[in-house]
Amino acid sequence: MGYDYGPTAGMNQQTFVFSHVYELPFGRGKKYLSSGLLSHIAGNWALNGIFVAKTGNWFGVAADASTLNAVSASNRPNVIGSVTYPKRAGSGAYWFSPAAFAAALPLQFGDAGKNILVGLGLINYDLSTFRNFKLTERWNMQFRGEFYNISNTPHFNNPGATLAISTFGIVTSSYGERRIQLGVKLEF
Repeated sequence: MGYDYGPTAGMNQQTFVFSHVYELPFGRGKKYLSSGLLSHIAGNWALNGIFVAKTGNWFGVAADASTLNAVSASNRPNVIGSVTYPKRAGSGAYWFSPAAFAAALPLQFGDAGKNILVGLGLINYDLSTFRNFKLTERWNMQFRGEFYNISNTPHFNNPGATLAISTFGIVTSSYGERRIQLGVKLEF
């Protein structure tokens, strides 16, 4: 009955998003450094940011289907114990307990439910800063600096989820390294 009942793959239970836009209080007409050389250097800057924190995504576990004698079939393993989460990432460290699963008997489907595992969560902060320059009455220029994953926090992919492979339960890859992008935009 519950074999194909479960959460959607890739869905996570909780997500917190906080975004901001802040114009710095420096420069002409502002509270601080409203005159002098420093007002021209520090004035007209703004900060934008997006902070995201979310729990891990649901994902399923798979097993070899060659013993089913069914073309294009897929299989799942049997659950033989309680699935625990040591929650470690790195070489040889298990995110979930692989001993909780075993191969199904020949010509039988395994009893593991749909998307019963939870992957690693994510924390990320992207920041951009920009400054507007008035060149003429009609022409404006904007300088932008954009910093993706400014804290360079590692974002890990889900662990290996196919029974009987060497990386079953082990996180082997990451994504989302820090990136910096600079740009100039002309408006007229």
